[in-house]
Amino acid sequence: MKFTKSTYFVFTALFIYLCIFDLQATAKRFSLNPELAPFYHGVASGDPLADRVILWTRVTPGDNDPAFIDVEWEIALDTLFNQIVNSGNTSTDASKDYTVNVDADGLQANTWYYFRFNALGETSTIGRTRTAPSGNVDQLRVAVVSCSNYQAGYFNAYERMASRNDIDLVIHLGDYIYEYETGGYGYFTAERAHNPDHETVTLEDYRIRYSHYRLDPDLQLAHQNYPWIVVWDDHESANDSWFGGAENHDASQGDWFDRKGNSITAYYEWLPMRRPDPSDFERIWRNISFGDLVDFIMIDTRLYARDEPLGVTSSDLNDPNRTMLGDVQYNWLIDQMTNSNARWKIIGQQVMMAPLRALGQVLNADQWDGYQAERANLYNDILGNNVENVVVLTGDIHTSWANNLIDNSGNNVAVEVVTTSITSPGFPFQLPLNLIQAANSHVQWANITERGYTILDITEDRTQADWYHVPTVTERIYEDSRAASWFVNHQERFFRESPTGSVQDIPNPSLAPAPSIFSSSPEKSIPMTILGTYPNPFENHFTLQYYLFEEANLKLTVTDMGAKTIFKQQLNENSPGYYLSKIDLTGIPAGQYILSINNGNHVMTRKIYKVR
Repeated sequence: MKFTKSTYFVFTALFIYLCIFDLQATAKRFSLNPELAPFYHGVASGDPLADRVILWTRVTPGDNDPAFIDVEWEIALDTLFNQIVNSGNTSTDASKDYTVNVDADGLQANTWYYFRFNALGETSTIGRTRTAPSGNVDQLRVAVVSCSNYQAGYFNAYERMASRNDIDLVIHLGDYIYEYETGGYGYFTAERAHNPDHETVTLEDYRIRYSHYRLDPDLQLAHQNYPWIVVWDDHESANDSWFGGAENHDASQGDWFDRKGNSITAYYEWLPMRRPDPSDFERIWRNISFGDLVDFIMIDTRLYARDEPLGVTSSDLNDPNRTMLGDVQYNWLIDQMTNSNARWKIIGQQVMMAPLRALGQVLNADQWDGYQAERANLYNDILGNNVENVVVLTGDIHTSWANNLIDNSGNNVAVEVVTTSITSPGFPFQLPLNLIQAANSHVQWANITERGYTILDITEDRTQADWYHVPTVTERIYEDSRAASWFVNHQERFFRESPTGSVQDIPNPSLAPAPSIFSSSPEKSIPMTILGTYPNPFENHFTLQYYLFEEANLKLTVTDMGAKTIFKQQLNENSPGYYLSKIDLTGIPAGQYILSINNGNHVMTRKIYKVR
């Protein structure tokens, strides 16, 4: 979802004229550390269970590296890895974009661990993760985030969230990447331009976009230190997506189902998650339990079964046949809630569930307001089955809300915590709460201007949400402040305001070591690195993704297996930084070739394969 011109127009007509952001940059693009090679994209973990957790990394191949790269992983109780509790071997290759997802088992419940990878003679960053508890659990603290648009600003909220070191888990509710071209939605400076510079459509496009995002140091820090539970929204594929299409997709971009499949494939590669049903490619909805305290029931309101969104004035917004979830997922959701043994049932989903209206008019039919009958059924099933302690987590809308969820008869059903965006723009100024509440009395609090994250503190007696906002996303300033706190008591179905933020009872161990501490080899003097060639194999052209650590004049050559030069090109970009270059080899026969980049003193090579 994004705030479209029509959305702004509605607010303009009803409240006050809204101006457009004019953001100026003052910070530099990130610098890649050569000491991280070949693990430039860091490490991550996700989907923790009581006895296992997913470990993730990406290995960037070097010169003459084998097609299949062997990777060793280790998980230990200490940062020196004197107490290794499990280890193993796996491999990766171009078919996985050289990403690694390992399900490390044999672990103890409710335990902090450190992990690392070894490949190509080098050792990765040390990551930190935690297994889920089993049995009785007193407290759980979760950071809730969404809508991290790279070209809309710096990921200050990720750094703040990670560095506070008082949470157990991160839940990302979607829009982990954005599909737009450079200069598209959210763009404010060339220093945060999207790569590739065009809209993502092909598998290679999505892979490059994830690779670019995952080089951000603040995002890497957040992944390095906490396990994540992730679920997609629309921008991982295209804006306002649904089962059969998207607002930001047309016939000129090819078949929608091909594009959707490309986006899902890249998502599974680049995110640390356990697929709930490998036989069901599009299913991401799953339940992850944390002892007797909470079930995190993650659902998909986008790609799996959603009907096409309607206009806000459509007479069919309450059509009983319209669905957000589809029958299979809906029935699964009800079953998970009614059969849960956990105190709290927390639903992680994408779009605002509470109504949002002005003068009786629906403002955004992309939300649950566009699927009113299914929402009413959900409320009826929660109350009818006497499901207590339901908390809905929502992202998507780039704003902060504390909502009571109330059925058509005025009965309180549950509460909704809407977290703001990491960077994606909301509204340019705050509307008075009484104006919002005039048509939306269920809204307890709202902030529609600030970026940040939310801390969810869960105990047996109550669940409290603390909204934290950062002062800016247009430069790297690592500060935040608590904006509001609201809680719901056990067996109550409505919010109460808290004058103070929640606190952690038992402190976490130290954050994982910074990269300079764990380097396994002397300082590397690498003038440049090739991060990827997309696609490979290719038909006529491919995109070269590379990084210069020092200024250089680069010459690219392609030779056949007999060392005959068949293509030359001067690369224009020569200042230190990150670059993409499109290489056109139309007319060259199919076969295997050697790509070389020469800076005059150093040559880097890759094998490339032309199929036509």
